Amino acid sequence: MADVCSTQGKTLKCSVCKTSKTDAWYKKSGTDEDVLCNFCCDSSGSCEPKEWIGLCVHCLMSEAAYPVYNSGFKQFACCSCYVELRRKARMMRTAKNKEKSSASNEKQAVREKKASEQERVPDNRIGEVNEANETLFTFSFSIQKSTISVR
Repeated sequence: MADVCSTQGKTLKCSVCKTSKTDAWYKKSGTDEDVLCNFCCDSSGSCEPKEWIGLCVHCLMSEAAYPVYNSGFKQFACCSCYVELRRKARMMRTAKNKEKSSASNEKQAVREKKASEQERVPDNRIGEVNEANETLFTFSFSIQKSTISVR
């Protein structure tokens, strides 16, 4: 999911520490100049929820309201990014399941092939099926000539 989480070429810098590496951004509502990283926002204590809004970590434009987990870390995304991330995650999961299914189908085909080979083993017993799948029957007759005399 790391390749999905891109900021689309946009770079923000914190107004306080001037860093651009963080996992959450906060913007003062009504202004575009003041942007804080999550470290400065947490340490300053001046980030009032009424004044500062969390930005989407993917597009850095909209207000973030939907939780997204990236490499085990909880981040927040806006509605459109959230929908897109869910769609991509579903597609990746479907592809993974198809790959798993095809692998199990191949294993099943190998098992069936081995089973059919074991069924074709020649067996010369009477009444059994040989390798050509023909049923063999052997009959033995003993005819004795007898003389019938009529009086």
